[in-house]
Amino acid sequence: MHIKKMPSGPRKTSIDYYDAIAEHYDSKMGDDQTHRTRLRISEYFVNIPNIQRILDMGAGTGADLEWQLAAGYRVVFFEPSAKMAAVANKKHRLESHDQIEPLIGEQATYDGLKKYESIGLDAVFSNFAAINSIGDLGELFQVISKILKPGGSVVCVLYDRTGRMDRLKSFLRANVRTKTIRVALDDTSQHMTVYLHSRHQLLSAARKNHFELLNGVDLNWSGFKLFHFIKK
Repeated sequence: MHIKKMPSGPRKTSIDYYDAIAEHYDSKMGDDQTHRTRLRISEYFVNIPNIQRILDMGAGTGADLEWQLAAGYRVVFFEPSAKMAAVANKKHRLESHDQIEPLIGEQATYDGLKKYESIGLDAVFSNFAAINSIGDLGELFQVISKILKPGGSVVCVLYDRTGRMDRLKSFLRANVRTKTIRVALDDTSQHMTVYLHSRHQLLSAARKNHFELLNGVDLNWSGFKLFHFIKK
């Protein structure tokens, strides 16, 4: 990945971007540092007690399914990019796996999550900046609050805009005025806008929707930070 001049024209959505990079995503995220970061995140999550059913929001190519399934979780696999989910399907057969409930493509909407309001989930998990593609944090936490049981956890991994981002400098372009970044992949015109949420914005949206911050974890200077919220 590298910084390059972004093309003019219609605004690209995050779904367009992930559809375009789906076949290359695993290789781009397959380096040793990413593997170590993912391992640390998984070790943190599986040590949270009393979790059976989780929502993986922005589940991508299913890179986290291996440890989620091994831990015995029932996973609501939420991925708006049908092409990213297609890569996951080749590895895990999403539709026929008895531990996976897929919400893919056009089904992966806030409305698609309403059926879990009566069931109640134990945790929401969102890895590697998936939430950074969502501009309205207030609406996000409002939706999550409705589907999560009291005492349930939200574990999200976001870009750490206040820490060292050396690893990200090769493919991020900062916009100081809007606090957004634009991400591009080698050899493609696809790009997306990503929101660099501040800690204040994140905590404010969470608190307004009955969440409190339990923990914040720096992830080995990877450019990411883990936040763990509990629903009151």
